[in-house]
Amino acid sequence: MKAKYFILIVIIFAILIRSCISFVNGRAKKAEKEVSFRGVITKIYRIPMQHDMRVFDVQTENGEIGVTADNWWYSWDFASVGDSIIKPPDTLMIIIKKPNGESKEFFYRDNK
Repeated sequence: MKAKYFILIVIIFAILIRSCISFVNGRAKKAEKEVSFRGVITKIYRIPMQHDMRVFDVQTENGEIGVTADNWWYSWDFASVGDSIIKPPDTLMIIIKKPNGESKEFFYRDNK
């Protein structure tokens, strides 16, 4: 009998945690969609204290910003310093353009 209650409590707890995670991810995705920028990648690096998170430093007309490359699957493999990067408004993608004209789109992913 105690095992049934324990299993029921674990299931309810798991559902609550999953709901909270979904809510937070939804808010993060909405916030990311509202952001837009255009600039040139000046630095590509990892932050060891944040699980080796990959980051692009991007020089925009308003100054330098940090873009979390891990949000855009495999963008770090394609990107190089000096490439142009564009995040159009109201989208969940970035476009990286190389000086030779080659470009590629990368779509947002949830970090779960």
